[in-house]
Amino acid sequence: MRINAQTAELARAAGFAARHASVRPVLPVLSGLRLTARGDDVTVTGYDYEASSVATLSADVTVPGDVLVPGRVFAEILRALPDAEVTVTRKDASVRIESTETEFTLPLLPIEDYPNVPGTAPTVGTIDAATLSAAVAAVSRVALRDESVPLLSGVSVEIAPDAVSLMTTDRYRIARHELPWSAGPVERTGAVVPARLLADAVKGIGGSGELTVGLAPSVERRLSLSRGGAASTIRLLDGTYPDVLRGMPTAFAGEVVVERESLAAAVRRIALVADQYAAVVLDVADGGVVVSASGEGEMGGRTRLPAVQRDEPARIAVNAGYLLDGLGMVDGGYAKLSYQRTVRPALIQGCADADGRDVGARSRYYVMPRVPPE
Repeated sequence: MRINAQTAELARAAGFAARHASVRPVLPVLSGLRLTARGDDVTVTGYDYEASSVATLSADVTVPGDVLVPGRVFAEILRALPDAEVTVTRKDASVRIESTETEFTLPLLPIEDYPNVPGTAPTVGTIDAATLSAAVAAVSRVALRDESVPLLSGVSVEIAPDAVSLMTTDRYRIARHELPWSAGPVERTGAVVPARLLADAVKGIGGSGELTVGLAPSVERRLSLSRGGAASTIRLLDGTYPDVLRGMPTAFAGEVVVERESLAAAVRRIALVADQYAAVVLDVADGGVVVSASGEGEMGGRTRLPAVQRDEPARIAVNAGYLLDGLGMVDGGYAKLSYQRTVRPALIQGCADADGRDVGARSRYYVMPRVPPE
């Protein structure tokens, strides 16, 4: 194999694919990147059994072929080279990388041992990349961090002709985003995608414009995201995501509407003196909400924000980080917090104004309060 390519383009492709060239692989060959040169294109592939990243770029292919190179070091070498033309040539059991008076030689890995990489899943629709990126970043923070309950470490993806819904929970809170999209001829279906891998795939493919979404919920169960010449494919989790919204309250004892960024800023300030569990207390009454917290000894803090309160007042204690995640997830300049008389899940939604009009129905965030201090 012998190819000539622009260094920056090959470096981007290798960096994208190297996300799945394992540092501590199950098989040594999974630490490699596969370079496939055919016609006028070079395809760079990284795969670790859980997910794959594949990038294709235009190149001058003098001698076609396939090689398997040490993945991370290959990507780092290309990133370190000046942005000129680079030549990659196979020579016996090694590969030579040459560019502007600089030359590297790397040993080849046994390509015959490299596993077959699943292709992209059948297309089910397209979605705005920036919209999906923001939603995945928000819901993935709520997924269970460990794998004590494997399904809860994933994102429940529900696909319908008019929308894609993403949902996660860690048993203390629930985040749900509904996103508009352009669907193909698709029936309502669902899948559970590992949250960590989905967040990494969306971040890696990045950029603006439309993303193509592929889904194969049976047989080779996988989800694909692709744009331009780059595609990431993720193996799905087995099982059906629990119906965590069942039992969530639909009627509430009261609600308060407050400017979203002001409340977030107040929570961040007051949490500096919170106890070891980082709990803040919201005292909701007519005309305002008081955010307070206390720590060891005489440590404490409080601040008051104007707000519109309806029905019953309340005192609500909640983990500051959980509250900030919810405020960051919903849209609109104001947040509406709906609560119960007892320690039951509270609901955070975004809205357009202080009266709570134009509530954003596409995003919902439930959080379990703590027993407030006396």
